[in-house]
Amino acid sequence: MAYCAYTDIQNMTGTTQTQTVLEALIAQADRMIDGRLEPFGLSGGTNNSIKSASIFLTMALVRERERGDGTRPGTLTAGDLTQSDNIDADISGLMKRAFELVDHYIETNRSSSTSTYVYKVNG
Repeated sequence: MAYCAYTDIQNMTGTTQTQTVLEALIAQADRMIDGRLEPFGLSGGTNNSIKSASIFLTMALVRERERGDGTRPGTLTAGDLTQSDNIDADISGLMKRAFELVDHYIETNRSSSTSTYVYKVNG
């Protein structure tokens, strides 16, 4: 089950990407979240922080895709007007916000996790 719906992404971004594309991007974002949760024996379930993290990560992936396919270039020029957008900073900021939410979820749920980790230092 996806942590968010494609309609969440359409409503948050106004993107014209298809449902199929958005669902693929959501699936990738959710795999990124699950990869962060797995070492702690956690799953996101229906938690609001994880849903928000999925939305932020998917928004970043939408921007990456749109930058790559040319539908969202970094600079637009029309006549003597030029508008620039720092897409890399936007993507980075969205990912940072998403992983802050995931890390907070891990911190607040780690005590209920049954996993124990031992780290070997210096040798």
